[in-house]
Amino acid sequence: RATFTVRNIGKVAGTAVAQVYVAGTGWEAPKRLGNFATLSLAPGQTRSTTVTIDPRLFATFDEQARQWRIEGGTYKVMLGSASDSIARDVTVTLAQRVFPVDWRR
Repeated sequence: RATFTVRNIGKVAGTAVAQVYVAGTGWEAPKRLGNFATLSLAPGQTRSTTVTIDPRLFATFDEQARQWRIEGGTYKVMLGSASDSIARDVTVTLAQRVFPVDWRR
């Protein structure tokens, strides 16, 4: 899960789409969209929210073993308004983990 706070610093009401991305070494893309939250905010309003990230987004699929595998190591979790507009990031360390192909949260 990722918990964060969004503040409307403007003078009019607005909607923010906060996007959480995850990144690992050797992936097919530089980052993956983990989840997002849409928040409507009045001028000056601050709101906190939590989104859940499917653990398989940190994994690669091993076709031969028919399972998802998270390689143990460090990963980046990033928050932004778009994939090219990251406001904050944190590095997390994950242990190796394996999920069967039919695993559900």
